[in-house]
Amino acid sequence: MKTQKSANDKNKYNIFILVAITALLCTAIVCVAFFWYPPLQQTIPMDTGQPFLPALADGQDAATVNINTAGVPELTLLPGIGAVKARAIIEYREANGPFASIEQLLEVSGIGPKTLEALVGLVSV
Repeated sequence: MKTQKSANDKNKYNIFILVAITALLCTAIVCVAFFWYPPLQQTIPMDTGQPFLPALADGQDAATVNINTAGVPELTLLPGIGAVKARAIIEYREANGPFASIEQLLEVSGIGPKTLEALVGLVSV
């Protein structure tokens, strides 16, 4: 009976050691990940009610998006323009040539007067 109890105690001790080693390894991994990779130094714009557009490289305040040259990533920065509408703008541009005016966006499927109104001042041709 004594050998069974001591074997049982040994198993409990081995399990305890395994759990302790696992906990230490997990803690070490979290510490390395936390201290090894510094947080991103990225500023998030405050909600000013205006849509966010990246600043130009030469230090100007904000860029307008040229609808004749912009790709999907640039177009999706605009309010009310998701990936589907951005692709529709590009498809329209490829089929009909460059936009002559901003108002010509109304001819793109999915863009109505309210969307166009939100884009005034943010887009150019």
